[in-house]
Amino acid sequence: MRERKAYRALRMALPILGTAALLSGCVSITPEQCESVNWADVGYEAGVTAEPFNLNSSFEQTCAELGVLPNEAAYRSGYDQGAADYCTPLGVFSKAVERNAPLGLCNDPTGELAELAAIGESHRVAVSRFEAAEDHLESLHSDIRGYRRKIDKRRAEITDLQAQLDDPATPDAAKPEIRHAIEKFRDKIDRNRRRIRDARENILEAESDLRVVTPLFDDSVSFVETTLRSLEREARR
Repeated sequence: MRERKAYRALRMALPILGTAALLSGCVSITPEQCESVNWADVGYEAGVTAEPFNLNSSFEQTCAELGVLPNEAAYRSGYDQGAADYCTPLGVFSKAVERNAPLGLCNDPTGELAELAAIGESHRVAVSRFEAAEDHLESLHSDIRGYRRKIDKRRAEITDLQAQLDDPATPDAAKPEIRHAIEKFRDKIDRNRRRIRDARENILEAESDLRVVTPLFDDSVSFVETTLRSLEREARR
């Protein structure tokens, strides 16, 4: 389990560009910021993440409205370099294990990149199935905890109502309504007990599903980690 949790944090380090905050649209853009942008870096970030070549995003348009036109030549140069870095076995595979890795930018005569992208896609499916089974099981346990809290609350309410019923100071005219409330709360307790029984039955099925997908997930994680290490070694040569 530790390996599974650790794998979720696995990310292939890509260049972190100073323009990222601007491109995210999280800050107000000024003319000075537009003038200071390294358009080659902007293009590189788009290329290395396999984004389409685009000089008409909201960021570029905002800069244009502020009187600062993007440097298309610098953007193109950076984009081509980023695309070249992406269109490597390591670049494609690193993206493919996290999300869809398009190959439209890449020349892949041997089909190696397509094969790595397919492996990444299969891995994402394995991760998705494992996490869905795990989340479903945890959701059922959470439901049971919630039903138990409701039962405890109704029991406390019944205790209070019973005390009122037994209190000599309680008018006889009020007792039928109190008895009705007690029965209503008992019905709710029974309903939540049935829900707990149903959830427990579903837990058995969910545990079975998790046992099926866990070895597939573990094998995929191990294979991906081994492949990444191998591709990283090849990239350093």
